[in-house]
Amino acid sequence: MSTVLRRIASGFLALVLVWPSMSLANDHDPMTYQVKQGDTLYRLSDAYLREGRKATAELSRINNIRNPNAIPVGKTLNIPRSLLKYETVAFRISNVAGPVEIAGEAASKGRVLREGERIVTGKSGFVTFTAANGGVVSIPSNSNLRLLTARRYALGDTLDVDFQVVKGRSVIRAPKLQGQERYRLRTPNAVTAVRGTVFRVGHDEERGVSTSEVVEGRVAVADDAKENLADAGFGLAATPDGVGEVEELLSAPVLAAGNAMQTKEQLGFSVTGISGAVAYRTQVATEAGFLDIVDEAYTTDGQSTFASLPNGTYFIRTRAVAESGLEGLSEVETFRRKRVGVTATAGPSPLEDGFKFAWTGEGEGNTSFAFQLWRDGQEGTLLADEIGLTDTAMVIVGMEPGVYHWRVAAQQLDEGEVVKVWAPSQKLTISE
Repeated sequence: MSTVLRRIASGFLALVLVWPSMSLANDHDPMTYQVKQGDTLYRLSDAYLREGRKATAELSRINNIRNPNAIPVGKTLNIPRSLLKYETVAFRISNVAGPVEIAGEAASKGRVLREGERIVTGKSGFVTFTAANGGVVSIPSNSNLRLLTARRYALGDTLDVDFQVVKGRSVIRAPKLQGQERYRLRTPNAVTAVRGTVFRVGHDEERGVSTSEVVEGRVAVADDAKENLADAGFGLAATPDGVGEVEELLSAPVLAAGNAMQTKEQLGFSVTGISGAVAYRTQVATEAGFLDIVDEAYTTDGQSTFASLPNGTYFIRTRAVAESGLEGLSEVETFRRKRVGVTATAGPSPLEDGFKFAWTGEGEGNTSFAFQLWRDGQEGTLLADEIGLTDTAMVIVGMEPGVYHWRVAAQQLDEGEVVKVWAPSQKLTISE
């Protein structure tokens, strides 16, 4: 099986700030501006503020400026973000599958998410939003998020993005931020500010637990009493009582052998167990970045099944879930989907002493068949061993009384290789 390991990279900094009360989340922290030669409040207002003279008066009050036309060079101005001119950052749906609603309406590819709108994914519902220089937000099934802010301010071309995770999970690929830019996700227990990293945020409504998991980068976690640092490969869980200790993420489960080709109607996978895991989340996607997830399974035993998929190459990954709710690391592997199968029956034929063996191929494409017949207990001595059959039935005459076993295989060419799938052997008893 070809395997692609998504290795953890470090280097960028992610900042996670957590408060016991959302009112302390510093939503209105101002931007700062250092006055340059020739600046006046009126010129700054024309360039960066939305409400003209009213905003100029507010800026004068906040910064204790008596003469708007005479500001000391080098003075640092505090400017509320609510006063700033901005352009909307368009988070556009790049991939969507299954039941996904935005603002109560079915989501479709290309649809732009607006501030204040809520995204709800149902069972087997997945959606990915991509913004130009604004990162990527992927939302799996059974999740509920809302976009609070998506802006790029005129002052410093500064990005400001804020999502609210009501329940479920999200995966963030944030751009590398500069200066006063912000990229945040919040849950009922935490506010997570991301800086140039790959990060996962989730909230379990039933348990009241929020989770933050670092795939790339580093995080600083703070509440009123302490601050913790977590490198890539670590995470933390938060409750209304505060933030837990930094915890190492569980290692990546490995798919068991035999998963490389999936030919049955229902796909099935198993992973090796991970010590400390209470559950496993397995996801299937059409590309290695998992921006286009087509299905996922959440199980306690690592045995995952999926409904039928079209033929093709897919990518699969599994994360082990710890008791704390933190989801661990994963390896990305590929598998080939080729629906091939056969059902068969046997019975008397119109010919005297003849028995008819018939079969029907399953799946798409050109199929040929193989047939084998042997006496009970004599598997090594085949009475019939046919290959390359294009007919879907054959009659055998002259079979003596006794117990026989037989089976049929369907075979197809797939990317230059023969895929051969045997149906279960069947028993045939011929009485005297």
